[in-house]
Amino acid sequence: MKNNRSLIILFFVVGGLLFYGCAGGGKKYANDFFNQGVVWFQKGEYDRAIDDFTKALEMAPEGRENYVIYYNRGVAFYKNRNYDRAIQDFDTSLRLTPGLMKTGKYKPTIYDSSMEIKPPATPKIEYELFNVYKIRGDAWFYNEGYKQAINDYSMALKYGEQRKELPSVYENRGWAKFELDDFDGAIEDFSSTLSINSRSAQAYFGRARAWAEKGDINMALRDAWMANKLKPDNREYDDLVFDLRSIRER
Repeated sequence: MKNNRSLIILFFVVGGLLFYGCAGGGKKYANDFFNQGVVWFQKGEYDRAIDDFTKALEMAPEGRENYVIYYNRGVAFYKNRNYDRAIQDFDTSLRLTPGLMKTGKYKPTIYDSSMEIKPPATPKIEYELFNVYKIRGDAWFYNEGYKQAINDYSMALKYGEQRKELPSVYENRGWAKFELDDFDGAIEDFSSTLSINSRSAQAYFGRARAWAEKGDINMALRDAWMANKLKPDNREYDDLVFDLRSIRER
């Protein structure tokens, strides 16, 4: 079951990938390497993307927007399932992000028209922080660093009030709590997912499993039925309904 759940998490990550601008303040060649790295990434050539992002950093080691390059290289490492290196690059990206303090709070230091997304007016950099925390949380999840994943998902939620990916962040955090046997916390997060997206079969499935772990078979069966109703072709959901009914009928 864990592998199937991970595939769901990966799907959300892929759906939310964004690239931002180019390496401002760097040399022309650094900019060229960055843009070439983006092209390779879009073609699925992640090793080549990593090489070009690395060259961009070497050409302009003090580039004002190198946090963007580290983020993108981290995503490429993530796609290659090199989660340790991905986490390292996401760490560096956050450390270099203008205005981001060690406490995790963000104090804007740079504003111009190109950094605003309207409506509503939200600093572009806050969107970037959402993406970094979210994908670093996913990398930690794959590395079985569930506590770190929960921390990163919680930070992502602080910067993502208006993001369409919010249900996936709550859901992923729910699974991380589930892995730590925090079933009440998992139920709370799966419920938050469903309050935003009432048709999330995976959230119903996760909440059903958490209810089952708590011994509330009736609540578990109710959620399992909903998951199966939304995705009747999913064998895993169907099996859970069967197992829970068998337990209740004993």
